[in-house]
Amino acid sequence: MKYIFSNYRVEEEGFITTLMSEVCNTNDILSQLAAVEVLADLADTESGVKFLRTQDIMEMMDKTMGVMEADPMGELVIPSFIKFFGKSLFSQQ
Repeated sequence: MKYIFSNYRVEEEGFITTLMSEVCNTNDILSQLAAVEVLADLADTESGVKFLRTQDIMEMMDKTMGVMEADPMGELVIPSFIKFFGKSLFSQQ
């Protein structure tokens, strides 16, 4: 399912900042999974990927995934990161 969203509203309300805080700065695996899933839905659209790129989210997700690989509990979140990057690549075609 494709979602239509307003880049302006997402940025204005600080949703991305909150989501990235959940992904990068918490030890709560369920919270991280939920945040990455929301970002993956956003990455499922071409305009969403463009927005994520302008916010440097792709680079932050890449760095965070590298950190997660070293964490035993982080291995539970890695499939969601793969889904995120897969959707973002597929939506750019």
